[in-house]
Amino acid sequence: MQGSASAEALRRGHHARQAGDASLAIACYREAAAADPHSAEAHGALGLMLLRAGQIEASASPLQQAVRLDPVQPAFRMNLAEFHARRGDVPAALALVQAIAAECPDAWWACERLGELQAGLKHFASARDAFARALELRPGDPAILYKLARAEFDCGNAQAAQAVLREAAGRAPGHEAVLGLQAELLASRADWPALEAHARRWLTLLPGQGMALRWLARAQWESGFLHEALLAWQSALRAGPRDVAGLATLARLALLALDVDSAALAIEEAESLEPGSAQLLHGRAILAMYRGDTATAERCARLALSQDARDVSAWKTLVQLRGGRIDAAERAALEQLEQSDTLDARDRATAAFALGDCLDAAGHYEEALAAWHRANAGQAARAAQEGLAYDAREREREVEAIISAFAVAPAPVALSHAGLRPVFIVGMPRSGTTLLESVLGAHPEVLACGERAAMRSIMRERMALGREPHAEEIARWREDYFRGVLAQDGHRVLIDKNPWNFDAVGLILLVFPEACILHLERDAEETALSIFRNEFPKFASFSNRFEDIAHYRGQYERLMRHWDCVLPGRVLRLRHEELLADFERVAPAVVGHCGLDWDERCRDFASTGRVIATMSTVQVRQPLGSQPGRAARYREFLQ
Repeated sequence: MQGSASAEALRRGHHARQAGDASLAIACYREAAAADPHSAEAHGALGLMLLRAGQIEASASPLQQAVRLDPVQPAFRMNLAEFHARRGDVPAALALVQAIAAECPDAWWACERLGELQAGLKHFASARDAFARALELRPGDPAILYKLARAEFDCGNAQAAQAVLREAAGRAPGHEAVLGLQAELLASRADWPALEAHARRWLTLLPGQGMALRWLARAQWESGFLHEALLAWQSALRAGPRDVAGLATLARLALLALDVDSAALAIEEAESLEPGSAQLLHGRAILAMYRGDTATAERCARLALSQDARDVSAWKTLVQLRGGRIDAAERAALEQLEQSDTLDARDRATAAFALGDCLDAAGHYEEALAAWHRANAGQAARAAQEGLAYDAREREREVEAIISAFAVAPAPVALSHAGLRPVFIVGMPRSGTTLLESVLGAHPEVLACGERAAMRSIMRERMALGREPHAEEIARWREDYFRGVLAQDGHRVLIDKNPWNFDAVGLILLVFPEACILHLERDAEETALSIFRNEFPKFASFSNRFEDIAHYRGQYERLMRHWDCVLPGRVLRLRHEELLADFERVAPAVVGHCGLDWDERCRDFASTGRVIATMSTVQVRQPLGSQPGRAARYREFLQ
């Protein structure tokens, strides 16, 4: 009677488990074990159900009892191994599974679990061997193929991993883990175009899949398409999960894309989920710095460093806020960080840039220059690995193509000029464009938009055409450019201070015949040193060597001479040094050139509360007299 009562209770327990009623299943299995204390099956079923319900400690006794009652049955020992693994005692779990795999050499499931446990211990070579054996016993299983590929990848065998993944993808095209590992492989090779293509294929198979959108955002981010990456990441968060980590990444990406409003909203939402989150400290620091709230920015940067002294980005922000003037202990910590072998190359370069600024502020000019050289050497190595090393010949060909495409002044196109008049500030990077924008942006009739990326996208599209654009295309470009611009009543002028637009002057005046173009020039040595000592995006690979900076400047000057030739009188040349030395004359003249009356708020531009999201955000808020040049200090080292 005991056996029949236990069997009936087991039957009801199995039925409840299949129906998803864990509580009823556990009750039935308890009843079965009580009815027949010698039933290994009843104890095993109870222990496994408790384990799956998350009652780990309660599952220990019935699981152990099942093994004692039937020590030969592999399933009971596998369940006990799972108990040990859930408790974090992976070695104990591994010992049990190794014994089962040795006793049952044809049990693919034991080999698979053995591989999982070895991988959990980071014994990747042993995991690979176990998964390979499991695959021999169960050929073509997509899940095992994925795990084998994962182990090969973790062993550093990227090519072998790719070969296994190809088979897995062929057998299970929509297997999310396989698709995810394929993305990891492409990211490890820094093959961003291939990663973007892969993510788009993934989205074709599984529309709206959050992880695919995240990989798409990563590819676009690394390729320099920050606005597109921001949109993809926002879509990924809508797909879920919408957690603090994802929102912190959104804030970081938005700040890189100079979308300060989106960054602020992301931080605010993350704060509502986890008030005081350490993940948000650095984002809050940068946001406050862009808004000119240096006290809050410094407090947040220091809090971030108190949470993680290896947060190189927080160090960079602190050094920027302090103008390089940190104390000796902090500088020593930064020096150790820059020399740390456990820090990746990108972070070491960031630390070296910050350290150079500290040494410069302390008057140790030769040491500062050495630190900047180390930083740029790291940046150059990274650019070379991704095929982004500066190619002088290729840059010359690019300039030739632009000159050829805009050999004559653009023919007038009938377009509506209603709305904001765009003013473009162009020049070499670090030539003072932020300062000029700040002066103009203090005017109440000006909407200062910082370094907009819109014209860069339009320029890429124009150069890819290989022909003269049609009127419809020009009208669309104009519409695309103004999309997302939030002007207020009273705004008459829009400022776009993206210096890289110096190559697009011809296109700008084609799309915006009413535009005003201000060309800001700065002393070549000052510009070169400023470029060299600042951390630029990897795409600005010319910035890592003085020779390349000089060549790039030569091509820039060549283009500007071309624009002066084919578009005489359309580009106003200004000297950064003259703006500093003769502000009372130059500033009103520039304001008038933009079609505006002088406003005294332009004189007091440094005290504006306007968001300034560039490298110069701290410097440009200082009085003009506190912005001296640096080149003279380094001339003896730069011969």
